[in-house]
Amino acid sequence: LLTTPAERADLLEDLGLDRFVLMPFTEEFSQIEAPDYVRDVLVGQVGMQEIVIGYDHGFGKGRAGDADLLKKMAPEYDFAVDVISAQNVEGYGVAGSSAVRRVLAEEGDARQAEATLGRPYAVSGVVERGAGRGREIGFPTANVHPSDARKLVPKVGVYAARVVLEGETERRPAMVNIGRRPTFDEDEVRLEAHLIGFEGDLYGRQVRVEFAQRLRGERRFDGPDALAEQLSRDEARCKKVLSKRAPISTAK
Repeated sequence: LLTTPAERADLLEDLGLDRFVLMPFTEEFSQIEAPDYVRDVLVGQVGMQEIVIGYDHGFGKGRAGDADLLKKMAPEYDFAVDVISAQNVEGYGVAGSSAVRRVLAEEGDARQAEATLGRPYAVSGVVERGAGRGREIGFPTANVHPSDARKLVPKVGVYAARVVLEGETERRPAMVNIGRRPTFDEDEVRLEAHLIGFEGDLYGRQVRVEFAQRLRGERRFDGPDALAEQLSRDEARCKKVLSKRAPISTAK
């Protein structure tokens, strides 16, 4: 997932939405024919008066429903239809969720993802206790366990990022590593955030990691000292990147 249901609810709340309805996608629900879905669910249950739909969105059994069907049914059931046309992102072409998933998973291109989404791509989760290896070499990290296992985590590597702590609005500069920590012969992929200049206990706190730019891929170093030297260089570059690039959106 690019956006979990909880994240979607937060984004819509920030836009001033009064009510958010999430319908479980069950086997029975998936078999509802498109016209029946419009009449019985959207109009009958939700009380729809206006609908906003993407130009290529499909709904109902077999994705048979589309903007044309909505326009055809609108006069009878007295609702308005707004169709969002294809959106071109300068330098990247037509915006689409498939393209965002690809560039994040295959390239770690957080800049393209941000340009397409209109906001920084983010992963939220709870900080868990780790092995403490980062602290031992002078770079303590928050080990972030994503709140939703379905959430897409970008390609392994080191990223410039910003971290927002639960209950705060400040975007703290951070250097983030996604990977297996090959220098220490570990195999589990982890998301670790070093909050630059931060001192305090984050264990058990909910955080949101907003990715700004991928700095490099994952590497194995000769030992902790060599790793610490590289992290110092990464941190300096991270500060430079973040000082020059403000996030597109400052919404929660």
